Amino acid sequence: MNQHRRHNVERIHAAFKAHALWREQLRFPHATTDLDPCWFGLPFLVDDKLAVNYQKLVRELLQRGIDTRPIVSGNMAIQPAIRLYPIDLSLAPFDGAQVIHDHGFFIGCHAKPLDKGRIERLVDNVLTAVDDCI
Repeated sequence: MNQHRRHNVERIHAAFKAHALWREQLRFPHATTDLDPCWFGLPFLVDDKLAVNYQKLVRELLQRGIDTRPIVSGNMAIQPAIRLYPIDLSLAPFDGAQVIHDHGFFIGCHAKPLDKGRIERLVDNVLTAVDDCI
């Protein structure tokens, strides 16, 4: 299963970069040296230079049959539950976490091999949705 997920992610990233609509609208995290992660999800960051309406993008993807989730929970420091605990937030603002909160989402990654047509439909729908929300 893990090998299938790794291979699916490689193929999906390659399909994005080969797509006619690709203009580097999205950034993909990459594993650091000596790590071989099992990608249970595909995280995306919408390029922060694009004026994308994030909520509209999530709705647009859902209408296209693509369910998304936030990356972890976004910026934990702004979650309402944080006030219930004695957590020191004096190092705020957490700029990196805020970028992930404002521009990040992930979709699940299948544990079985994906066929080329399914990958192409996914990539086409994601890129079209991003472009529709600019």
